[in-house]
Amino acid sequence: TIWIILIAYVTRFLPYGLRAVTSTIIQVHKELEEASVVCGAGFLATFRRVLIPMMRPGVMAGWIILVTIFMREFSATLFLYSPGAEPLGPLLYFLYLDGMRGRVAAIGLVISVISVILIAIAQRYSRLVIDCNRPPGAASSIPAISEGTRIPANESLPAEAAELRRGAVF
Repeated sequence: TIWIILIAYVTRFLPYGLRAVTSTIIQVHKELEEASVVCGAGFLATFRRVLIPMMRPGVMAGWIILVTIFMREFSATLFLYSPGAEPLGPLLYFLYLDGMRGRVAAIGLVISVISVILIAIAQRYSRLVIDCNRPPGAASSIPAISEGTRIPANESLPAEAAELRRGAVF
């Protein structure tokens, strides 16, 4: 049944989802939660107004990556599906065995297009996580340093640091 397949997917692919969500949670600084509490917000308000908006892009990207993995999963579903409700992996396999190459190609193309669209959305969400501190349309806050660029010396630095920076070349 669908529930057995769902349990198999969750147990087999839980680390992939946890990796995306864990990396997103690590990026949320504790100071933001503390500032919300200092301003009088409780746990639920902090979670709803601070944590969820900051974690949403990473969680969505993780789910999209999991969906693309689920679409290409074959081994677990082959053993656990019920007749009449075949997931895409076994369906493609059985259509191929029956010699219906046109249907296999059509379903494979649809799966490929859906996967590419979902991966593009996941990349967009992951880019939003990286650029969350920059306003829309603004240039990157990280300056580009090309090879051979000299870093100007800063006279307000201590003598040793200014001397090190004068000769620094990237």
